[in-house]
Amino acid sequence: MKKFRLTQKKRIEWLFAGSLLLIPIIHFCMFNLYVNLNAVLLSFKTYKADIDSYVWNFGDFFINYKDMFKAFTVEGSGLLLSCRNSLVFTILNNFFLLPLSVILTYFLHKKMPCTLFFRVIFQLPSIISVVVLVMVFRFMFDSTIGFVNPFLKWIGLEKIIPKEGWLGTEKTAWILMITYCVWVGFGGNVLLLSGAMARVPSELIEAAKIDGIGFWSELWHIEVPLIGGTISTMLLLSVQVFFSYFLPVQLLTNGGPDGATQTLAMYSIRFIKGGGTDLTQSATLGMIITLIGTPLIIGFKKLFDKVFPAYEF
Repeated sequence: MKKFRLTQKKRIEWLFAGSLLLIPIIHFCMFNLYVNLNAVLLSFKTYKADIDSYVWNFGDFFINYKDMFKAFTVEGSGLLLSCRNSLVFTILNNFFLLPLSVILTYFLHKKMPCTLFFRVIFQLPSIISVVVLVMVFRFMFDSTIGFVNPFLKWIGLEKIIPKEGWLGTEKTAWILMITYCVWVGFGGNVLLLSGAMARVPSELIEAAKIDGIGFWSELWHIEVPLIGGTISTMLLLSVQVFFSYFLPVQLLTNGGPDGATQTLAMYSIRFIKGGGTDLTQSATLGMIITLIGTPLIIGFKKLFDKVFPAYEF
């Protein structure tokens, strides 16, 4: 049998390919594999300030998990409030923003008057940095440089301006958060749904019109089923909001006032904010979210794919 031997040229090619792969492999091992593995180990340890080190919980291996689950049972706890707030944002995305986005995109798809103008208005938030967008939105309601308060005074509605400022009370802070989520949420949704509706065969729509299908029947019986794959993906991403919604809340309200708008992701980050050294609680909460969230996401994906099957066309 003839032995396989690499030529000098082949050796150089393999060496070159290996050197190119080496960088992403090192990057994956350091910033993904090592970080996540270390987080798993930290959830079974306790931080000792006197020796500035982590020690294993050999006495009670799952004490961090027990303490974290106890926080769920304490009335008015920050963890329970954070879960409630995250659930509000998830419900807002799935049951309010997404259905309205489908209807709005359908109107734009049907070339309603000023369609191009509305496309720019709704899609503008999707092409601007989240940080810039949140800060601009916050400055709009600022009592010194914002234009919202002067505008409300000009039209005679100065009574609705809160004395403590728009971020001073739980009610007004939630109004700002909901308003921001609605304004920004439409942009990304319309962008994705517009692309999906544009791929629906025009011949199918024309045939349905010949059969006498109505405006709303076309939306419900043709458009929605044929863009079901996109809707399923968007629903799945909205479920993920429960576990990961953080940046807009952090920049707009910082979880305030008194943690009233804090989300689950913010609650986890609070343990390490400000250069904290004890990372065990954050690691434990991250592990609980992973253990609960992974099967939950998989289950929702199967459910959404069954309700909104993807069609090839």
